[in-house]
Amino acid sequence: MKQILAVKKIPVIGTVIWAKDGGFRQRNLELYNAALKRLKENYLQILDGPDLYGRFKDHPEWFQDDLHLSAAGRDILRKAWVQWAVDTVYAGRRKSASGSVASGALGQALSGVEISAR
Repeated sequence: MKQILAVKKIPVIGTVIWAKDGGFRQRNLELYNAALKRLKENYLQILDGPDLYGRFKDHPEWFQDDLHLSAAGRDILRKAWVQWAVDTVYAGRRKSASGSVASGALGQALSGVEISAR
């Protein structure tokens, strides 16, 4: 994480997607998500991504098998990330000191960060 932040990247981490496999993954998903929560608490620069665990829990119809998303599930996943971006990145647009547009939580995370066009 330190390497990512050192090069002025802004990490976005959502929760791990729920799975209906009934095996190791399902038994440990809450542990994985708790570890991600602790990581976010230790690195306040991390933006919370969508709650994919909550979104997919109790929707086995969005899986083609016990682990992999169906076409409908992949569409729900894509829409979850799009909605996250609309609500978080593109909400409350503002200009940075360099004139680049930053917004919402991203704009907050970028305050004091030099933004350059490439």
